[in-house]
Amino acid sequence: MVALSARGLGASVAVAALIVTLIGLGSWFFNLPASLITLKFGERWAMVGAAAASAVALAAAALSPLLPGGLWLLAAAMVVVGMAASVFSLARQKYLTEAVPVIIRARALSTLGGVNRIGISIGPFIGAAVMQFSGITGAYWVGVVAMAAAAVLSITIPDFVAKPAADDGLQVQQATLRSVAVSHAGVFLTVGMGVLLLSALRASRQVVIPLWAEHLGMDATQASLIYGLSGAIDMLVFYPAGKLMDRKGGCGWPSRPPSSWARPCC
Repeated sequence: MVALSARGLGASVAVAALIVTLIGLGSWFFNLPASLITLKFGERWAMVGAAAASAVALAAAALSPLLPGGLWLLAAAMVVVGMAASVFSLARQKYLTEAVPVIIRARALSTLGGVNRIGISIGPFIGAAVMQFSGITGAYWVGVVAMAAAAVLSITIPDFVAKPAADDGLQVQQATLRSVAVSHAGVFLTVGMGVLLLSALRASRQVVIPLWAEHLGMDATQASLIYGLSGAIDMLVFYPAGKLMDRKGGCGWPSRPPSSWARPCC
């Protein structure tokens, strides 16, 4: 709905697409601060704070048509949404890696991604239903309610206290961004580039689908339904993918006996 909201506030197609992109840019620029926030406050409170910040930003987006400079307010709200998403995504994945055994970690992470895709699929249908009565801003209020519920739910989950490492007298050098980039350069330049291209392709649908729907003369409700269908297709393979990685490993088809499939192959 962000692209259609921007168009309703007088933005051109290019500017509407740029405002949607601000979500990804906010997330990208905030990735490193997100890790510091998660380390300082813990996964649970990082998720609570991120969900609350996102709820406030979505409420601001819902009110943007009623306020002067509404387009700027919408743009700022999307930056905050992206920043909050960066914190929430990192904290939830870190929490899950500590909460489940290593032998089923791939399946658990894949299921986490699948739950996210279920939300992406269901959310547009709920938003479409609400927009029938309250217009396009109803989609933002659905988001506010969902984020508030996520904050409340995150408060209820238990904290995991990291066990102190055994002191064996060896000094452990603190990793830096540069050292990680240098030591894992091969992974970043191969798998990382593939992830970059696939992410760009997947993210483009957030802009292309609503703007193309508007070009075809569809209203916001119809655009939301089409986006929901695309999310439904996306979520069909999340569990088989995780199960396959648990059995075969994450680097292809290793020539090892089944007893070793549960271990990573790289």
